[in-house]
Amino acid sequence: MQVHQHRFIKVFWPLLIEIFLTVLVSLSDTLMLYGVGQSAVAAVGSAITYLNFLNVAFLILSAGLLAVFTQYVGANQAEVTRKAAWIGVAVNSVLALGVMAIIFIFFSSFIHFIIPDSAIADLATQYGLIVGGA
Repeated sequence: MQVHQHRFIKVFWPLLIEIFLTVLVSLSDTLMLYGVGQSAVAAVGSAITYLNFLNVAFLILSAGLLAVFTQYVGANQAEVTRKAAWIGVAVNSVLALGVMAIIFIFFSSFIHFIIPDSAIADLATQYGLIVGGA
């Protein structure tokens, strides 16, 4: 039982650090833009909300793939583990490219639909295309 708990902690720390750094980047973006103006803060805050939603979707997918991967590791099936790892990388890569394409195509229309002020919507679109497309 102790071995499984130790492996869980090894898996848990990178996820915790990733989430912490994502929140830290969002906070630092907001604080840096406070000097630019309130509209910039509103734009970044709005864009971050929707980009974080996409990030959570990837975290859920990654957690599911990690569960499958660790199941095969626990069963000592090395070949199937390698295949599961490659499939996980391929699925995440294809989805990442798809989401990037969706962001580049639809993010501006979506933000302009959600935010009535066109100046803030334009700033949110710029930020979303820079951060979300990267």
